[in-house]
Amino acid sequence: MLEETWELVESITEGLGHGRGQICIIDEIDPDQVEALLWQTSDSSPVPAGNFLPIGTKRSRSYLALGHLHDTAPTPVDRIPLAEGAPFGRIEIDTEGCTLCQACISACPVGALLDDPDRPWIGFQEEACVQCGLCQSTCPENVITLVPQIDFTEEAKKPVTLNEAEPFHCIRCGTPFGVKQSIERIVEKLSGVHSMYMQQSQIDRVRMCEDCRVTATFEDQNTPMVAGPRPAMYTTEEDLRLREERQKNKEKNVADSGSGEHS
Repeated sequence: MLEETWELVESITEGLGHGRGQICIIDEIDPDQVEALLWQTSDSSPVPAGNFLPIGTKRSRSYLALGHLHDTAPTPVDRIPLAEGAPFGRIEIDTEGCTLCQACISACPVGALLDDPDRPWIGFQEEACVQCGLCQSTCPENVITLVPQIDFTEEAKKPVTLNEAEPFHCIRCGTPFGVKQSIERIVEKLSGVHSMYMQQSQIDRVRMCEDCRVTATFEDQNTPMVAGPRPAMYTTEEDLRLREERQKNKEKNVADSGSGEHS
């Protein structure tokens, strides 16, 4: 792990023109050996010290240090490609195959992938991405590609759009739900093929939101879930009134039966 981190920093310093050899790993416990190795280290030009305050998370502190390396770089560049497995980078989505199911957003452990509750949209903030690959392995369409790199531009700090689409509107109430292209694709595949979608009323339920779909199902007289009229609901006052009426009727019947015996 330490060697991988060392190689990562070497790639970045080389890409910025600082050259390799700015850092070295010394794995010795003998003080004399440590001193000897220190004298053997390369005599590279040191990077000017920074005056930033190292606060925040480990990742934000890393970006502060990398930003300083970029600011003092002999040949600064906006982006540096990194080796596979590097904890910095972006992702690419093949929008032709993406259905905007947003499974990748739920899988992202660092919140680099973003959504919008009001429309089908997938956003991305590169600075937060650790290239863990969970979005790629979760994607049911296999349309996500990891691109390891370090981006020093302001774009990496802001959310960008990876994919978006027009929402489908419920044909009954007009509420937006789902993705228009996905709903149309489902209707095309099921219409006249599946036994439960042979009639127009059955097909129309696919084009309804979840609430209207339930309502339409119970309105269909052929549904096995149809029930009779809803029984009347009684309040406590109504129950007491009925109980009192029954008691009065009972007492009246007893009185009537007694008067009949006397006659």
